[in-house]
Amino acid sequence: MKIAHEKLPGVQFDTARTEKAGDKAFDEVSGKSSEGKTCDIKVAFNSFLMEVA
Repeated sequence: MKIAHEKLPGVQFDTARTEKAGDKAFDEVSGKSSEGKTCDIKVAFNSFLMEVA
């Protein structure tokens, strides 16, 4: 969650889950911006930022 708040300040994150793609596991965190836009961020367990959407 720390990385998510650093990369997307002002977003209220409300959902976090662990997912797996092939042999790689990562955390996906979702929330909404103050404008109501849904924001997602994927972070590998080694803290590598995989995707911001």
